[in-house]
Amino acid sequence: MDTYEKAGFGRLPICMARTHLSLSSDPALKGAPTGWTLPVREVRASVGAGFVYPICGDMRTMPGLGSDPAAAHVDITPMTRPSASSSRAQSSAGMSYLGQELGDFLDLVASREAAPGGGVVAAIAISLAAGLVGMAAQLSERQVSDSALLVIHAERLRLRSARLADEDAEAYRAVLAAYTAARSGASTKAGEDIAAALDGAARVPLEMASLAAETAVLGARVALEGNPRLRGDATTAVLLAQAAARSAAHLVRVDVDEGDGDPALVRAAEGHVQSASVAAASLRDLE
Repeated sequence: MDTYEKAGFGRLPICMARTHLSLSSDPALKGAPTGWTLPVREVRASVGAGFVYPICGDMRTMPGLGSDPAAAHVDITPMTRPSASSSRAQSSAGMSYLGQELGDFLDLVASREAAPGGGVVAAIAISLAAGLVGMAAQLSERQVSDSALLVIHAERLRLRSARLADEDAEAYRAVLAAYTAARSGASTKAGEDIAAALDGAARVPLEMASLAAETAVLGARVALEGNPRLRGDATTAVLLAQAAARSAAHLVRVDVDEGDGDPALVRAAEGHVQSASVAAASLRDLE
């Protein structure tokens, strides 16, 4: 629990993973038994879901099922994969890219559609990099004393950057809508609407650059201090995060320049690129 509090998750609610058949961890102790001790086997955190759960006794974390679960009576009918055109229609309707199959997503990136574009790809790249860092950290328990903290940090970066893929697409749609309204004459303050949309669009890759820098710094530590057998994976994560930071910073500049926006956003993004570059440079001696 101290580890999770130090990582900044002290305010998460606690959900006890124990049998529902008894107040204790022993399902055979019915009613209100006394004189028993609750054994806590381990404590885990579901950062994305937002809770910490101690696992008591022999409790398993798989979903609880009845003696005759409904899944046993479900028939499976063969179906074909959704087509790339179907994926494009779903994406244009605002559905999440994260729910698509990898092959469909790659086809969509390579299609004539304007989205997903560089921002979405950069966000996914950061999420992949953070995933690599988390994997390497999990397998570096012997080398890194606070590897559990690193895993939690990497997971937070992975989840947040993945969500930014959809947020970038939403921001892009807002920019297109502002330009469309301006051309049609539907907006009485078209210039202000476009500038506001571009400012919002710039702030998404700015956060990407920040997350990419954090991922690079975290990955560099795992590469330098962690399991040497996972050094290639951690280094790949650092270099991928560095590239994503540079891409995100470029997108910030594009939006700021087009909307005559706040140059402080560009400077902030460039600062994150510098941090990622320093992390990458620290690994040169490993080559």
